[in-house]
Amino acid sequence: MKSIKSILLIIFTITIVVACSNSKTKMTAKINTLEKELKDSKNAYDKKKSEELMSTYLAYTETYKKDTIVPSYLFKAGEICMNLNKSQKALELFDRVSKEFPDFKKAGDCLFLKGFIYENNLQDINNARTAYMDFIKKFPTHQFADDAQILIQNLGKSPEELIKEFEAKNQEKLNAGK
Repeated sequence: MKSIKSILLIIFTITIVVACSNSKTKMTAKINTLEKELKDSKNAYDKKKSEELMSTYLAYTETYKKDTIVPSYLFKAGEICMNLNKSQKALELFDRVSKEFPDFKKAGDCLFLKGFIYENNLQDINNARTAYMDFIKKFPTHQFADDAQILIQNLGKSPEELIKEFEAKNQEKLNAGK
């Protein structure tokens, strides 16, 4: 009797493992197909496919939380959210990557993009400044660190103000050269 239960348990376990493997393979194939379709599309912006890809990324990350590809899929979903003007969702995803996967190669990009979203999409200067400063503090040698510093200095300035400052600096250089 015990051996029959043991055999049934083994069969059940194998069935579950195989079913999960097939599901993971199917989901990965769907992601690859959607990524390729969006890349190859003559219509550079396909909202429906972008949303489907984002949903598939998120479904994968919830189903296979321990998979090493999860931070990459979360980052890609965040980028799609930015393009779909889903700023709050993009912030959530970038924040999740930064907190749950601090060693992920694009963790710095996530913090920088948070600042960008706050500044440009939500016009929230205070949170943009905080995000950019956190970025510089955590990633001082990142390729965007200098850009973040300049962005902090120019937060809240209108294009006209920036042009005037640029012209004034150019005039100072011309006067100094005489």
